[in-house]
Amino acid sequence: MNIFSPASLARLETVVQPLQDVMREVLNFMDIVIVYGRRGKTEQEQAFNGGFSKVHWPESKHNVLNPTDLARAIDIAPYDY
Repeated sequence: MNIFSPASLARLETVVQPLQDVMREVLNFMDIVIVYGRRGKTEQEQAFNGGFSKVHWPESKHNVLNPTDLARAIDIAPYDY
């Protein structure tokens, strides 16, 4: 059985519940890492400048204006043993 690392769990908690539920289901079939959930302004601009996002802050679904809100996007990757 695969489990999320503490870092992945912390990132998972920054996204809306339906995405959390889907990611927990995916984990039953393959081991994954949560790379990003909610992104702050600095992280979003770094993602844009690095070519990992097509939009600036706050236009991404990873971005929320209220820091207690949950994001509507998540980045995952397969866990590499």
